[in-house]
Amino acid sequence: MQRLLIVDDMPIITDDLADMFMELEHLELEVFKAYSPYEAIGIMNSHKIDIILSDIMMPGMSGLELLKEIRSQWPRSKVIFLTSYQDFQYVKEAISMGGAGYLLKTEGDAVIIEAVERAARELREEWKRNDLVQRSEAQFQAAKPSMQRELLMSMLANNTITAEQRRKQFAEMEMRFDPDSPVYMMITRMDGWKEAMTFSNRNLLHFALRNILEEYLSGSVVLNSISYDKDSVVWFLQPHKVERFSEKGWQRYFRFIYGTMETVQHTCRELLKLQVSVIVHTGAVSWEAIAPTFHRLDLLFHQGIGLNKEILTTDEQLDNMRQEHRQPVARASVPNNRLPHVDYYPLSELLKLGRREEFMTIFNELMNGLRAEEGTSATATAAQRMEIFHLLSFLLLSCTNRWNTDFASLERFEGHKLLSFNPLEAWQEYEAYFHRLFTAWFAFKSSEQQDHTKQIVSEIHAYIGRNLSGDLSLTSIGEFVHLNPNYLSRLYKMCTGKSLTDYMAEVRIKAAKEMLGTSLKIQEIAEAVGFLSGTAFARFFRTHMSMTPQEYRDHVFGVKK
Repeated sequence: MQRLLIVDDMPIITDDLADMFMELEHLELEVFKAYSPYEAIGIMNSHKIDIILSDIMMPGMSGLELLKEIRSQWPRSKVIFLTSYQDFQYVKEAISMGGAGYLLKTEGDAVIIEAVERAARELREEWKRNDLVQRSEAQFQAAKPSMQRELLMSMLANNTITAEQRRKQFAEMEMRFDPDSPVYMMITRMDGWKEAMTFSNRNLLHFALRNILEEYLSGSVVLNSISYDKDSVVWFLQPHKVERFSEKGWQRYFRFIYGTMETVQHTCRELLKLQVSVIVHTGAVSWEAIAPTFHRLDLLFHQGIGLNKEILTTDEQLDNMRQEHRQPVARASVPNNRLPHVDYYPLSELLKLGRREEFMTIFNELMNGLRAEEGTSATATAAQRMEIFHLLSFLLLSCTNRWNTDFASLERFEGHKLLSFNPLEAWQEYEAYFHRLFTAWFAFKSSEQQDHTKQIVSEIHAYIGRNLSGDLSLTSIGEFVHLNPNYLSRLYKMCTGKSLTDYMAEVRIKAAKEMLGTSLKIQEIAEAVGFLSGTAFARFFRTHMSMTPQEYRDHVFGVKK
């Protein structure tokens, strides 16, 4: 979904254009309105905007001055100017400054719609023309030196170094980061790739993702990354020339990074056929604090809701959500080291994400392998079973400690069995025990996830009911439930089988039909269900009911108002 911002100091023009574009479902636009250039700048400071449709002559600031602000904030956006003046000097300046089009207001709605359609199409074509996948293949060998990765990994493992040591090592390894200034941190996760994919192909996709991020971000930030398991990458990002940054400057760069990740997700989906999830830390982090920040982000990342794929969120959003649902805010401790066993990480990730079928497939393979060892020496069999016993015990205890899960409340927990392994006891008893507990864990995760998601859907419905005459953009609803608008849209459709747009249309039609049986005027009803003009409301009502509001009133209630 692309975002369209309409800017005009004449509210009737802004409102009519907004209503018109909100009805054009084939464009898949989220529409924003601004009645002055200054209001437009405020919207762009908070949201990534793809297309701007703006008057060129406005009080206080011209459209061309606004264009300079747009280019500094969202350089890839398309800007279309509307004017009542055939001033070709403005046309020349607009084109030279990167304007995507110039239209006279008198040319009519069809021409304006065509211009926005063309801008939307050009944005999609630009994403494809970049040919990022081929570039990533050509640059496969251009990986960062291993010493840089080892240094960052050491810092993530909480190996303490002084500021002076950090400066020296950054200089020796030609790290482009400023060692005395904070960095932004985020984690990306490749979702849903095939387990049979080869190691080299997985690496290629990691490099493709890196090149995509560099394409969109490297002009504004220095970035580096570490792959810390087969799916996930932790990223470090730092603005160029940070020595004179103000607090507002840091906040602006955070919004830029967060907004750009929507485009990154879209590009990965279109070009790589791959879904990518992202969690961004709200604000910059000192180098001394990157270890606890990383482990907290990793913990929060696996406490999501609903789809668990193609998430875009922040730690602040997830904390706010947990507080509203009266859950404890996540706290992560920094582990002293990583468990070296090769089977731990895939099993741990599948547990975190609640992927029962994939986990139980690996679990059953482990159990089958142990049963196949019958007849070998008792020492070898006991050693293998002891290894698997401690692995599975560690996984279960990690669930208890990290996600505040009360395993003691599960049926027949028998916690003493996790404390020691008795090689003389029949392994079938341990296998049945672990199978029962993991089954209970996935049932708990599924129930918890469904309950959270249903609660959010209920909150959305209540919010729409309370604000039918107000702002019901995806952005405003997303801010209310602390979810990214694009993720919210997919989550809602997955849970209900319909889009949010369809649900809002149903609610508006139902409310309008009820009010048409009263003495309210058509214009009053239009405003009550979220339309500023009676014409737009009539057009919307006819689309869904095959008759105008007045015709419906006459037909159903037999009265004219």
